[in-house]
Amino acid sequence: MTIESGKSITIIYATKPNLTTATTFQNCAEIVGPAAAASDHPRDCISVASAMATSNLSVVKVSTSNGVCDLKGSCPFRIVVTNDGPAVFQGDLRVHDGVAENSSKGIPQSAPSKVEAAASADWTCTSADARSIDCKPVEAKRVIPVGGSLSLDVLVTPGPLWQKNNVLENCAAAFGGDGPAGFGCAEVKLDPFKVKVSKDGDQNCRPGTTCTFTLDIFNDEKIVHDDPVTVVDNLVGLESAEIVSISAANDPFPCSPAPTSLPFSCTGKMRLDPGEHNKYTMVVKLPEIVSEQGWFSNCAAIGGPEPTSKGPAATGGTGAAPTETSCHVVSTEPQCTGGLVKTRSGECACPAGQSWDGAACVAPKQVCPAGTSGTYPDCKSIGTGGTNTSKQPETPAPKPGTGTGGAYPSKSGKTCPAGLEYRSGKCRCPRGLDYVNGTCRAPQKQQAPQTPNVCPPDRPVGTPPRCCPEGYQYSRGSCRPLQQEVQPCPPGTVGRYPICIPMKQKQEERQRPDCPPGYRQLRRPNKYGAYCEEIQQAPATCPADRPNGTPPNCCPPGTRFTEGSCYPTQCSPGWTGSPPHCQPPAPAPQPQPTGPTPRQVCPSYMEGTYPNCHCPSGTTGDRCDEVIVR
Repeated sequence: MTIESGKSITIIYATKPNLTTATTFQNCAEIVGPAAAASDHPRDCISVASAMATSNLSVVKVSTSNGVCDLKGSCPFRIVVTNDGPAVFQGDLRVHDGVAENSSKGIPQSAPSKVEAAASADWTCTSADARSIDCKPVEAKRVIPVGGSLSLDVLVTPGPLWQKNNVLENCAAAFGGDGPAGFGCAEVKLDPFKVKVSKDGDQNCRPGTTCTFTLDIFNDEKIVHDDPVTVVDNLVGLESAEIVSISAANDPFPCSPAPTSLPFSCTGKMRLDPGEHNKYTMVVKLPEIVSEQGWFSNCAAIGGPEPTSKGPAATGGTGAAPTETSCHVVSTEPQCTGGLVKTRSGECACPAGQSWDGAACVAPKQVCPAGTSGTYPDCKSIGTGGTNTSKQPETPAPKPGTGTGGAYPSKSGKTCPAGLEYRSGKCRCPRGLDYVNGTCRAPQKQQAPQTPNVCPPDRPVGTPPRCCPEGYQYSRGSCRPLQQEVQPCPPGTVGRYPICIPMKQKQEERQRPDCPPGYRQLRRPNKYGAYCEEIQQAPATCPADRPNGTPPNCCPPGTRFTEGSCYPTQCSPGWTGSPPHCQPPAPAPQPQPTGPTPRQVCPSYMEGTYPNCHCPSGTTGDRCDEVIVR
């Protein structure tokens, strides 16, 4: 290539950089060969920035202890910083982690005892203040590819002002890259209530008798429970019942002294290791008169020591905050005993082919047919003539000259033993008598089975053999329910008292009981069988510890209810926006040079007035070089 002195050439070309792996690139030109040695500028470069290729860091914060933490231990968290932008992140990265004075929900938080990072070869961390730390990755970890991430584990130890069931929130922010700072939070509950209860027992109990229940209190969490618990035991369908005894398989019942009647609510301390069960057997005595509905429900609930609600049942209960509830339903209808079975109409009767003997259902006894004697199947004929086909006892052989009975039909002089006569070739008793123990006796008449004079305790109603359980009477060959005197429905209504409905009203729209003040009526009974449910009325004003807002949206001082949660009334100093949408402060602007601005003119090789400078005709490029056409 030949270039005349004082002349220049321009070479125009295009390049396509890889914008997914770099945010800036340089384009350089260099003169090589003999002319390079004499040139003052053999190499020149230009830097180009891409507005499309940026990195964007996001933060995800999680609790690695499943959202629960021991109040006396350390709460572990994990921070995951991810590059969500279209370009590789390379540069300075700083992660700020700590426990703020107010949570993201506007709840004040006490200072923690310690915030520290778990040992890691990828991070270097220093304490920022009493509540937070700052962490930076080591040199080898400062490049994060697109979609790549870095993780950091931190430990937060609650301070002495933290209490059981408090919620601790830990937040982290990642600064670096071209986008806004990434931000994420996670929270744990300190020593949450973790005790549960299960109720079981007898399926059927008669009024006036004892009924046995089993209460199982257990800990199915992974941390030890060593705090007070409130046990609530209630009845639905039954007013009260006397507690006969409470026996324990392991530790004693938590309440001291133990309750003596149902329903009850009591509080006591329990220690339960993870997975430990404490079982209690409770024997209660039912009253003589129970509800006509034929059943009742026994419900147990367990919670913390705060007495804030009535427990799980509609009757009884004096307080507690039950978090776990278990119910057991018991039938109080008389059960068929002694082999009796229930018919479709609800009556007790013996199965087909059996009969009631006053004590139990038995199969009919077979007796010897008429004209015979003995016990079935050993029946003996009592005929008055002809051949006796029943089995006769063997008589001794006649001895000559010794008997005084019937004559033996021969000339040998033999006779039958005394009382016997010779008949049909043998010595036999006279007709109508049986040979028993060497003598002829009249057959004994079969005695009918004796019926007891008093009905057994489990079927005390009636007279033998017509004995029935309580609540039943003997009628038409079987035990049937007592027919109580039924009060007729008022005129203009139909049904069975007390369920009477107007004649024009549909059959299924039966009247429900009126509910007392403070309760609302349900279309159908709830799971406890009640038609009335207590109306939960919200307080007219917010409580003193949460005075801001209107019930139920009450917030602590310095916060207000916004977007479903309590947030501070204003952002932190230096931050912009309004809670919960607060933005960190923008970087401080760089100082500008002071003094008069020099007048700028167009270069000597250009025409025009600055800044409207242009190359003369026939030239182009940054230095107005002559255009060479090849």
